[in-house]
Amino acid sequence: MSHRQRYTTGYLSALAFAMLLSISGSAIAMQLTDPRSAAVYIIKLRPLINACRQQADASNNLTTLWNSSACRLLLNEEPQFTRAWQLLLPQGNINPLAEVPYSLRKTTIDTYSEYKQLAERIAQLNR
Repeated sequence: MSHRQRYTTGYLSALAFAMLLSISGSAIAMQLTDPRSAAVYIIKLRPLINACRQQADASNNLTTLWNSSACRLLLNEEPQFTRAWQLLLPQGNINPLAEVPYSLRKTTIDTYSEYKQLAERIAQLNR
């Protein structure tokens, strides 16, 4: 197989899907016991959030979006993802987030921003 044949669109799509499954699988196995573990979990979902956000930007309707592999995987994470945010920001209280080391905190906040962009795009598609 030549170099050019190896990296066809189909091959790259399959590779990307396998990577997303790997990321999702490692995130699923995490125990959420404190703000730090919640931050690590959220950061592990960042590639999945961005893949779904890219799909959302390319989609014209919600059905297409939710049928994409990245968004289905992210949707499957929703209960644990919500729990992670509850550990970090219980009832909007930022004190638990302050317990997270700065390097994790900054990346967690960046991930939240990307997730918010995804939510805004979903709201647009829902109109």
